[in-house]
Amino acid sequence: MTEQQEPIEALERRNFFTRVIAAVHIAIGGTLAFVLGGAVLAPSFERRESTWLRAGRFGILRNNEPLTVTLRVARQDGYAQVVDGPPPAALASFPTRLDGDEVMVQV
Repeated sequence: MTEQQEPIEALERRNFFTRVIAAVHIAIGGTLAFVLGGAVLAPSFERRESTWLRAGRFGILRNNEPLTVTLRVARQDGYAQVVDGPPPAALASFPTRLDGDEVMVQV
């Protein structure tokens, strides 16, 4: 081999390794984007079925007096839990119905 051929072969080898490293970086970045994007966007595409929950008996309600009722519904979302500070949104209002003497709330 001549002295001219060795640098050319070294450059070709270096370009090959550069392309391999770039391909690995692209694969890692694509995988991370897919996983993290799915974790954030998946809950917004999930179909939520409405459910009627029992909120209490109609007989305990008084006219013009609010009654605190706590309903807990576990839902997956892509956002962090608010630990301190003002609420992120106003209190939600839900459709209600009477089922005999039971007050039902649709969530």
